[in-house]
Amino acid sequence: MKSKNILLCRIFAFALALIAAVTLLAGCAPKVGSYTINGRPVATVNGFDITFDEYKYFYYNHMMDLKNEGVTDFSDAENVQKIKDRVETSLRTKYTVMTLIDEYKIALEPGDEEAIDDSVSGYIYEQGGEEKFRAWLSESRMSGDVFRDMMAYTFFYDVYLRELLMTGYENIIKMDDASIKQDVLDNFYRYTQIFIAFESGDDYVKNGEEMERIYERLERGESFYQLAKEYSEWNIDAEKGVYTTKGEKLWNIEKAALSLENGQYSEVVRSTEGHHIVMRLPIEESYVDKHLEDLELPSFTRRYHEFIESRAKDAEVKYNKYYDTLTHEMLTKLETP
Repeated sequence: MKSKNILLCRIFAFALALIAAVTLLAGCAPKVGSYTINGRPVATVNGFDITFDEYKYFYYNHMMDLKNEGVTDFSDAENVQKIKDRVETSLRTKYTVMTLIDEYKIALEPGDEEAIDDSVSGYIYEQGGEEKFRAWLSESRMSGDVFRDMMAYTFFYDVYLRELLMTGYENIIKMDDASIKQDVLDNFYRYTQIFIAFESGDDYVKNGEEMERIYERLERGESFYQLAKEYSEWNIDAEKGVYTTKGEKLWNIEKAALSLENGQYSEVVRSTEGHHIVMRLPIEESYVDKHLEDLELPSFTRRYHEFIESRAKDAEVKYNKYYDTLTHEMLTKLETP
């Protein structure tokens, strides 16, 4: 089994024209904000150890996602399994990236460790000290080590892998104009909306009632674009809309847009941002030709996720006997570090 210490303590000695980088495997000074609550492994993914602390973080936050989607009964084994399935997907994704990091010999750069220290120190300061920082992390069911690990993954390892593949490395993701254009034509959609933000006006309920009245006016034949001009708080020209792809927008906006034919509009959609009426618009090839540079990054991002997902399906996940003892209560309990 591999022993993976994602964040290594480094010191760098400089002498004239020679720079020697020394990675310390033991005796390192404690990392800023670092602490473990329960570091016992519950599983491995591609040989990487998954600790109880990390599993609990993903479990709790996917449970909260399901709650936001309207699921409330977690005494139901089917709902608990939904959480576990989402956790496994997240772990497969993360450790597929880490496997590729090893495969492509990508490493943290000089100064990255210090940048993480500085960021964690900033969070500690914002929270009002170490004790309050730990309490803040506990609310998300996260230990200091998991927090640092996720920062390294999100802001360094995943970024470095994206940067490498965006160069067209080994032709894994083709970045020529023809490939980008074809991807947009095949996999993007375009939509516009009438939008009233969550915090606008009196309150969420009254905003929803107003949006229902707007919907009724649409049903009576009034112009979508005129109503958007009059009421919408979206900062994008409603007649132009946006070109986007799966995974970029709020899931309920995406679901509404993809369920429509070009020119159709949805009923009122409620989200964490506010109230929406979504209309699907056609993809225009002439627009794509003129805006390939703008579409390059979202096209790459879509294909990057597709590549990671395809590799993640083959990730080797092994649960141990300790995992079999875990309960919903254990994985959602608020711990005091």
